[in-house]
Amino acid sequence: MSASQHDSAGAPTDARQRHDQYQKLYFGHPAAVQDAIVGYIRRFVPNAEAWIDRIDFSTLEPMPTETIDKAYRSRFNDKLWRVRFRDARDGPKWLCIIVMMEFQSSVDWFMALRMQSYAVRIYEYAWAGRRPTSESRLPPILGIVVYSGRTPWCATQRLSDLVGPGTRPVEPARPEMPTFTGESYVLIDLQRLDPADLPEDDLVSLLALAYGMRDMREVAPIVDKALRVLRGTPRGELYDVFIPWFGMLAKRFGIDLKFLEDKDMIAKQEAEGYEHLLVEDRIQAQIDRIAAQGREEARAEGLERERSLLRALSPGGMARTQCSK
Repeated sequence: MSASQHDSAGAPTDARQRHDQYQKLYFGHPAAVQDAIVGYIRRFVPNAEAWIDRIDFSTLEPMPTETIDKAYRSRFNDKLWRVRFRDARDGPKWLCIIVMMEFQSSVDWFMALRMQSYAVRIYEYAWAGRRPTSESRLPPILGIVVYSGRTPWCATQRLSDLVGPGTRPVEPARPEMPTFTGESYVLIDLQRLDPADLPEDDLVSLLALAYGMRDMREVAPIVDKALRVLRGTPRGELYDVFIPWFGMLAKRFGIDLKFLEDKDMIAKQEAEGYEHLLVEDRIQAQIDRIAAQGREEARAEGLERERSLLRALSPGGMARTQCSK
């Protein structure tokens, strides 16, 4: 795809690809990854505080996926990160994070296998050209799947569950599930996530709120929250990603958010404390215009029905009706 086929945020101009690409850009930013771990995993994964509190998020950095696996370069289109632990004396130094994004409506039943295959390639890359010893240890891996499809996610989140009891040798007891080896993943299902369960000023909850939008009257409150959440650095860098993407969602209701792409105008209104009124007035004017247009169309349809009825009841119309029997 040529450079001319991308917008200023780096997303394809083809509408069929823009949605997915904007989400990849969104979770390609360290602030979104941090909010996914702190805002979501900390709340919903049991005993997660013990290791999350040790993470130094200022060290969060992307890893070169194309270097890790050139053979699977076309498949490795998800995001890979690593972050240091603050105190590594009694534990690992680095945590590898795989963020896999699924935007299609169908569920990948073998997602756990796909996650494990990525983890294996990361481990092979980590020890390429080195000879491990009895003291060598592999870094822990945290797998995250961000899903936004309409169909509820129903695939297992553990690789061991894909190997059914009937296909395994008889065991006296099921072994304990491995953790942080890529054998399992944490699911963030954006379509079914209640933003009220997450922190107020959180990038994941902002996405969930956008995905849950069902009415044009919800556009202004979401934009208002976006202006609040995407303020300053480093989150402000995501403004050019979220606003065009959310604009595509708002267009389904006939709302045009193109005016929000004028960041100088928004910054000026923000400095004067009027950005909330600007958004509310601009969007409300569009809602009023759409409502008036709907009333006019309904009135026109009503008049046409009345004319049709009068024509049917006229002598000529009744005669034609009788002849047609």
